[in-house]
Amino acid sequence: ALYGTSLYEIFSGTGPGYLDSFAALIFFLLAGRAIQKLSFQKLRFDRDNSSYFPLSTIVLKEGKETTIPLTELKVGDRILVRNNELIPADGQLVAGTAHIDYSFVTGEALPQHKAQNELLYAGGRQLGGVIEIQIHKEPSQSYLTQLWNSQRHDKELTEDYESVVNKRSKYFTYAVLTIAFSAFLYWTYTEGLAKGALVLATTLNVSCPCALAVAIPFTYANIIRHLGRRKLYLKNAQVVERINNIDTIVFDKTGTLTDAQNSKISYEGEAITFEELQIIKTGLRQSTHPLSVQLYKHLDIPLVAHVNCEEVISKGLIITVATLPSKQELFMASGLSDQTRAAQKKIKLGSYSFVTGHNGLQKDLKTSVYIAVNDLLKGRFVFENKYVEGIQHMVSDLSTAGYRIDVLSGDNASEKTILQKLFSNQSAVLFHQKPEDKLQHVKSLQGDQHQVMMVGDGLNDSVALQQSNVGLAIIHDNTQFSPSSDAILAASEINQLPSFIKYCKSGISVVKGSFIFSSMYNAFGLSFAVQGLFSPVFAAILMPISSITVVLFSVLLTNLKAKQILNKYPNT
Repeated sequence: ALYGTSLYEIFSGTGPGYLDSFAALIFFLLAGRAIQKLSFQKLRFDRDNSSYFPLSTIVLKEGKETTIPLTELKVGDRILVRNNELIPADGQLVAGTAHIDYSFVTGEALPQHKAQNELLYAGGRQLGGVIEIQIHKEPSQSYLTQLWNSQRHDKELTEDYESVVNKRSKYFTYAVLTIAFSAFLYWTYTEGLAKGALVLATTLNVSCPCALAVAIPFTYANIIRHLGRRKLYLKNAQVVERINNIDTIVFDKTGTLTDAQNSKISYEGEAITFEELQIIKTGLRQSTHPLSVQLYKHLDIPLVAHVNCEEVISKGLIITVATLPSKQELFMASGLSDQTRAAQKKIKLGSYSFVTGHNGLQKDLKTSVYIAVNDLLKGRFVFENKYVEGIQHMVSDLSTAGYRIDVLSGDNASEKTILQKLFSNQSAVLFHQKPEDKLQHVKSLQGDQHQVMMVGDGLNDSVALQQSNVGLAIIHDNTQFSPSSDAILAASEINQLPSFIKYCKSGISVVKGSFIFSSMYNAFGLSFAVQGLFSPVFAAILMPISSITVVLFSVLLTNLKAKQILNKYPNT
């Protein structure tokens, strides 16, 4: 409008035009955009390939397993990748049998078998036993990073909210166009086309809905930043809005509500040889199931080599010694006979029905991992669960806030009384839940128009996490990450869940406040622009200032909310 008015005046000889104002308008528009882009770079949560990787990895150093952040992984490091874990960087397979699912990278559904010394690419998922990889490239230089960067679409964070912003902004746009063209017709009729075009240009410039468009992404991006500092990591900013809508929270029990680090473990049954314990520990090393991780740490004995392990999700492990290795290679302990060393073993670990092959129930309701050697039941490891500290206050706060809370457990009903005391009578507490049962429970709730948050350990609960409106994966050592989840939370911070949800909800009030603030800003500018009291240059200055002001308003207010809400619950 401004450019057209200028051309009309120049070529008709009726005036000098407004090309100086037009140049100033472009300058301020680009200046405002540059400031906005700079702010995005500091606050945005990039969904690049690294968003799908674990936060840390297990490195072998001097014969010991050490967990380090992925950012500290260097060329030459030797890492462990267990069943169902992603390869974080390109490297060479140096130990173990690799069956790599590259569907995340290539879309190919069939896993690929890789022999020792073959190159493995970042982004592949190991399906099977534990493997050892010698890193050839740092994560930032991997093949997946190059592929991602070559194919990625550089979208601004605002595109994540296109539908949300359009719903609110289209009415604003219709109103502005109506006001602008009404003012144009009025001034054209009373004072001529030049005046009318000038008022039209000024009105459109001063009332640009940019401030409305940036209110949501800046608010949510800053919320994500504060939550990340407290070990809750959201995959994208839309999750903040979905958390605001939930009315039902479904918890998995094992590894989520229980404190895996402090459980007491005892053994009942026939004596197990030292050799069998070594094989069991080596097999457990390849599993990420919470009970496997606990038992692995509990068995303080050396490992063995040449053990094959197959994990049957939600059931157990089948561990076999596939070859007859040398004495020195297989056993680190002395005092075992040659005959014992040569014996091949097939050990099954897991539930009673899986280990025995019978559908009957175990003799009591204790949480147990049963053991069968060469298909003969030997005994079981019994776990005495300890619940996460502060869980009673967490449940109370969530119930007071009006959330329905359900508990699903793959274990037996041994702790039914404890859970019923923790949760209200209105809560569903279900046991013997397989992954498909958990999935159906979430679907049933959604069928009743509930918005569901599923909280689980990210392995047996992966299908339920993916189905839920918000899937929250609980991690214990930061090496397990499930792309099917919307967020991951350090297990030590689960009792902070009520404050995290409340903080996400506060974001909605901040967005509404930003909208009101922006609307008042626009109303002020429009009231002067339609009267012809603003010059185009002044309108061009006012518009980016309004956007910057809204950004500052949303950031400062979310910072204040973080201090008020998140600091109420000190980190454990």
